[in-house]
Amino acid sequence: MGGVNEPRRLGPRARALAVGLRLLRHVPRRLFWGAARLVYPTFSVGVVCLMLDDRLQILLVRSPYNRGWTVPGGFLKRGEQPREAGERELAEELDASGLRLAEVGANVRRQRRQIDFIYLARISGGAAGQLSSRSAEVEAMEWFSLDELPDLHPDAARFVDRLRRELTAPNRFDEALSDDELVQLRNWAER
Repeated sequence: MGGVNEPRRLGPRARALAVGLRLLRHVPRRLFWGAARLVYPTFSVGVVCLMLDDRLQILLVRSPYNRGWTVPGGFLKRGEQPREAGERELAEELDASGLRLAEVGANVRRQRRQIDFIYLARISGGAAGQLSSRSAEVEAMEWFSLDELPDLHPDAARFVDRLRRELTAPNRFDEALSDDELVQLRNWAER
């Protein structure tokens, strides 16, 4: 078995691919990315926000274009980062600003070619009572107990389930690292 720095013996197809990949570094970047867009699938990117109040109730909205209750969110604008889009969507749809968003995860829907970034937001009681929708995208909004959710749109159900899975996961890195390694990395991160 070879070491890390020992050259690997490649078959003829692998050698041809390696040469082709080396040549790519000489292709102008605009041409490279233009070709990549033709070859690789493109996805739309969205963001959704699971908003909780002081009683840990979740805010759900009804929109004119979805069946069932769902969560606030929308698509990213060109050049926008997901967290920025989440903040913008909360401001546009619910007149909510200044909320801290915690990343829950991402949901990939291959059939739709869509990626949704899922965020969790916490809003205090006073501010929760002041939310108002000034958007045509929101017909109604209401707070619900997590134990008594209404009929959810299938996407919203997936987002809530993802939050549940992330909250019950023992540790995001425990499958890759030992307990000792996790302690060392936490110590490093806190420096």
